[in-house]
Amino acid sequence: MEGTECQISASAGIAIYPHAGKNFETLYRNADTALYLAKDSGRGTYKIYDAYGGVMF
Repeated sequence: MEGTECQISASAGIAIYPHAGKNFETLYRNADTALYLAKDSGRGTYKIYDAYGGVMF
C-alpha cells in the first residue's frame, strides 16, 4: 500500500436535545433521518434536524 493515496470524507446527522426529542429513541431516529439526508446531499455534508419546522439545514 506504500505510495497509495487515500481520501476520507464524513457525513453527519445531528439532533439536539430537547428540540429534536426528549428521549433516546426519538433523538436517535431524528439524527438517523438527518444522516440519510446528509448522505443523499453528497460527501462531507451535515444536516441538523429541526423538529419545529420539520426541515433540515
